Amino acid sequence: MLRNVGALLTDARWTGISGIATLLSLVVAVVALAVTVVPAPSLFGQRPRMAIAPVAGAGEPAVHLSDLRSRATWTSGAGAIPFADNQERGILSHECEKLEDGGRHCGFLTHPSYVDGAPRFIRGCFDLPRPIAAADRFRTTIGFPHWVRAGAGTFRVDVQARRGTTTTTTTVAEKPDARTDGKLHQIDAPLAAHAGSQVVCLQVDAAGADDAAFWVDPRVERP
Repeated sequence: MLRNVGALLTDARWTGISGIATLLSLVVAVVALAVTVVPAPSLFGQRPRMAIAPVAGAGEPAVHLSDLRSRATWTSGAGAIPFADNQERGILSHECEKLEDGGRHCGFLTHPSYVDGAPRFIRGCFDLPRPIAAADRFRTTIGFPHWVRAGAGTFRVDVQARRGTTTTTTTVAEKPDARTDGKLHQIDAPLAAHAGSQVVCLQVDAAGADDAAFWVDPRVERP
């Protein structure tokens, strides 16, 4: 068909305004024949519409742990705690906060319990809405609120595998941090070894005088 169009273009008859107009009409007709439109099934007598196929390989949305915060299991050195502010057993909140880098970020603010002698940690475990896939990665940014002056601690990410009555916990990322560096830090952990698991836990072990810590948008991403 394209060879025929080429022959038309070189034909000496298509000269002058009328010849060019006739040639353009022929080209439009040829192009119209070359385009195939697959109509979607009509519904209740509606006219057929062009069917748009989904893009193959499009990634699924990330699982943002902030969306699961109220259903997560939270514990501290003083025992189980609800997700709420100003708890003696630990502080948990989801907010947007100015952090040590001077920028405003949204995520989890955590603070371990105020109970004397209790271990200085706070931990949340999240049941994901879908099993981890081999290509998944856990990503977040960690740091401290700008008003913290002597904060320090270790941020840890665990994955739990449940098989029957047995639960196995594996640490996939562990990052010590101190407020004195004035920087936020990235955590980017591959989860291929944990495909099929469906629980992710976040924990901060406090080591400073100011124990408030911040997780920026912790999430499980799927390409």
